[in-house]
Amino acid sequence: MGGSSFFSCKGAKGKKGHTIMAGFKLKTRKAAAKRFRKVTGTGKIVRSKGAHGHFLSKRGQQARDSQGTTLVHESNYDQVCALLPNLGAKRKRTQALKNAMRRAKEALSGTKPAAKKAVAVKAPVKKAAPKAAASAE
Repeated sequence: MGGSSFFSCKGAKGKKGHTIMAGFKLKTRKAAAKRFRKVTGTGKIVRSKGAHGHFLSKRGQQARDSQGTTLVHESNYDQVCALLPNLGAKRKRTQALKNAMRRAKEALSGTKPAAKKAVAVKAPVKKAAPKAAASAE
């Protein structure tokens, strides 16, 4: 039938017999899939360390010991999640999204959060310096 983004089944016809488009496919970037292969139980992405593939014998024991895996940093987490939609990593929620969800819940429940009370801060009172005695004549 149509392209790969179309599906055909009974009842999947739109107006005038046009096939309904099924939305975008979640495609994995294969280069990223080879670099990030695991996810921890808490949803963090595991990556292998760079520059530790070969030529380690001449670099010393510390370089050999430091090879292995580590976790993807939180600043790159959303980028890696976008490249690997089927990896199963948990998306981080930004503070703005958390605030928007909180406001939506408050709007549905009809309650408003308790307003923060402004605390009046008194300015320190300066004591008048004692007047100097009249200077000697």
